[in-house]
Amino acid sequence: MAVSNGPGQSYWSFVWRQFKRNRIAVAGLYVVAVLFAVAIFADFLANDKPYYLRYQNKTYFPIFRSYLVQMGLVSWPPQLLNVDFKKLDSEISIFPPIPYRSNSIDLTIPFSNPSPAHWLGTDKLGRDLMAGIIHGSRISLSIGFVAVGISLIIGIVLGGAGGVFWLLGGPYHFEVVRAHARHPDFLLTDYDSGSAAAEYFSNHVCNWPNQLGGDCEIHTQRVFADKEFRLHNGGHSIRSLQP
Repeated sequence: MAVSNGPGQSYWSFVWRQFKRNRIAVAGLYVVAVLFAVAIFADFLANDKPYYLRYQNKTYFPIFRSYLVQMGLVSWPPQLLNVDFKKLDSEISIFPPIPYRSNSIDLTIPFSNPSPAHWLGTDKLGRDLMAGIIHGSRISLSIGFVAVGISLIIGIVLGGAGGVFWLLGGPYHFEVVRAHARHPDFLLTDYDSGSAAAEYFSNHVCNWPNQLGGDCEIHTQRVFADKEFRLHNGGHSIRSLQP
């Protein structure tokens, strides 16, 4: 059944309005947004390089410069090459809230307790745990993106194949599949409805090249499956699931 979005209301406005009604989904969106922000600005939240450095009457922006160095556009000046910025005798230096990277090792403070210097303490190698969590968010999100990308590729391939079968075999080949997707209990309610749906689906999929012109047996199977579907789903018909 088509849903009216109301006069002057776009589809995305309707989707957003429906989404905001689900408080758990909205809270999840905020959590993911915070994780994205932390992942994007990880180097500005936890880094052993300062935002701003005044050294030998010269001004530097080491965090920004590190990006340019990685891209090969510039190089570090000799006086800042492989130095510990926290021990550098600079006139002015402004560090991130957590002045450590996730791989900064200090064997003099293994397993230290939480303190103003290390908000969550350190591990056995003296690495700051808070810095590890912040930079680890990038890995966590990248794994999620890879998983979603794989599922997207699989979905596109199977959806495209389903579209080919639909065009070649007629509009009833995947009715039961769509019914099961919207009503999972359709194939699981009991043996009778499950066997009827399985037989109907098997006839359609296995014999689709021979059914381009329609067939009484296939039509009977569809009606039988539709009848079982009505019995176990409050009178709703499989045909009503068609767009």
